[in-house]
Amino acid sequence: MLWVITVVVVLALSIMLYRAAKRKPKYDSKVVKLSDVRARAGKAASQPCSFCKKKAAKLTFYASEQGQVVGVCGDCRSQAEKRSMLPL
Repeated sequence: MLWVITVVVVLALSIMLYRAAKRKPKYDSKVVKLSDVRARAGKAASQPCSFCKKKAAKLTFYASEQGQVVGVCGDCRSQAEKRSMLPL
């Protein structure tokens, strides 16, 4: 009778170990929380205007005649529109 109890206990332990090894850990996911990425990135640095070279908090991007991307501040926006640049 003792050997039957021993076999049942060993069988139950082996099933539990098999299920524990088969289960994936929670940190193995490839999904990244966007709030965590934004918290690590912090505030974005200001970029210089392509025309006046002053650093601006917000730039509007245009495509130049040569096909390059140009970042323009609010003061230089009228120059970009006069040159008929396409906003992106």
